[in-house]
Amino acid sequence: MRLLVIAAVAAASLLLAGCSTNPSSIALTYEQDGAAHTVNLKPDTVNCTDDNVHGISVTDGPGSFYSFDLINQSRDGKISVTVSDRDGDSVTAVQFDAEKSAPNTGTEGVYTLKKTSGTVLLIENYDADVEYDRSDLVELDGTVTAELHCDTDE
Repeated sequence: MRLLVIAAVAAASLLLAGCSTNPSSIALTYEQDGAAHTVNLKPDTVNCTDDNVHGISVTDGPGSFYSFDLINQSRDGKISVTVSDRDGDSVTAVQFDAEKSAPNTGTEGVYTLKKTSGTVLLIENYDADVEYDRSDLVELDGTVTAELHCDTDE
């Protein structure tokens, strides 16, 4: 499933275009071979429900899909951010996962996630035509922070 999401994000990031006015942001950080890497995302959409905050980013920076489960009585929180970052002809796909963590809200419609640790799965030179399995992924420690402003119907 994770590899299908990575493939979908890569394809969407190459095909979609538009403008984002939402002030939301997500920062994904990981270290590889002694060098720190940060991927900054500006979501185009922030869809909020009682259980989840999710959306896509395809126009301002790397293409991504993200999902932040909200902790409630029926479930623990889970965070998933999938990024496809194009640099010339090379595409790097990054998947971030964290369990038992979730953004909280201080203002209605705004969710903030302080620096949260999790696992980064990395595919360098990603090719949407290749079927990957877990042994193809580089597993690293990483963090994510986010401020997500829910889209309104206005």
